[in-house]
Amino acid sequence: MTPPYKAKRTKKKKKTLDLLFYSYKRVFTKVKDCTRDNLPTLKERKKGMLKKIGGFYWATVVALVIFIFFSPVFADEKKPSDNKAAEVNGSIITQTQFDTEMSRVKERLSSSGQTPSKSQTEEIKKEVLQTLIDRELLLQESVEKKIAVEDSSVDEQITSLKKRFPDDAKYKEWLTKMGFAENELKARIKEEMAIKQL
Repeated sequence: MTPPYKAKRTKKKKKTLDLLFYSYKRVFTKVKDCTRDNLPTLKERKKGMLKKIGGFYWATVVALVIFIFFSPVFADEKKPSDNKAAEVNGSIITQTQFDTEMSRVKERLSSSGQTPSKSQTEEIKKEVLQTLIDRELLLQESVEKKIAVEDSSVDEQITSLKKRFPDDAKYKEWLTKMGFAENELKARIKEEMAIKQL
């Protein structure tokens, strides 16, 4: 079982994160009393979600800018027996969800003719997991702030996305390749639009 990465945000004035970080070299590092003053803010992390890793680019699935990824976490069904990849304020990111996001990243790299080295793949794994955690924190913040996104706005983005394909068949082929049903993609876009309003 893959040890989980825990991220806990408290209500204290200095929002303390209790991080249980599992590196992909199977090394545990316990970070206690790691305050927000010593870490990038969520907004800074949001701006940095598109990162360059040794010449390889990856990003969260954001249909608004068509950097399709992410990734994500929230469209996939959560199975009670699934191992935890991370826990964020009680919300579980499963190993299956993490694996799905990694598959999407690999698909994007492959489609652009890029093959990461073993060391680059390990770095990408860490960044994918961190991005999923950051995204969950941002989603939780958007819920706390009661940010609403109209369905009509989401539909506009879907329409805009479809225009990037020569026909509906190619659009559906892309959905299948990325592992999305259209209702899942709509949910994803809605979440991204809520995050963008933070």
